[in-house]
Amino acid sequence: MLGKIYYNSGNVDKAIESAKKAIEHNPKNADAYSVLGNSFSDRENYALAIEHMEKAANLDNKYFSWLGDIYHNSGNVDKAIESANKAIEHNPKNAQAYYVLGESYSDRKNYALAIEYMEKAANLDPEYFADLGKVHEKQEISIKQMNLLGKQLSIIQTMHRHMMYWDIAYRMQKSMLLQLNI
Repeated sequence: MLGKIYYNSGNVDKAIESAKKAIEHNPKNADAYSVLGNSFSDRENYALAIEHMEKAANLDNKYFSWLGDIYHNSGNVDKAIESANKAIEHNPKNAQAYYVLGESYSDRKNYALAIEYMEKAANLDPEYFADLGKVHEKQEISIKQMNLLGKQLSIIQTMHRHMMYWDIAYRMQKSMLLQLNI
């Protein structure tokens, strides 16, 4: 389809124009809807991107992973996960769907699941190994942050104990002064 060629060459305006014409000729052209979905996603017009990619996915289930990617990019992690799972139901070897799940669970800071899905994506398509590394890096940063928070909590607890001792000492001193009428 000409719209895909325009899209892949970076000419989004021509891609949109060509895809719209293709849909006029054949309203069940899933590829044309996917070109519109990706084109509007590139422009960060997620409402139109989702609308068109949903049409593409309903016509051809291979586009559910792409729909999940657009939902993820739009910030709707729940819908991204739902779409990626639909893609996997139709094709358990869909690397992009596992990638979308990995990214989505990474956003939720569920790194164990994120790594599991990224590993599946990378095993199906080596292109995703770099993304797997990024999730591992986020997990390590998260662990370091938790360790730092633990240290901060320990310091706060120590300060709290010292403040309690100071408060007790102050009250004792005040009581003694009152007894001496000073």
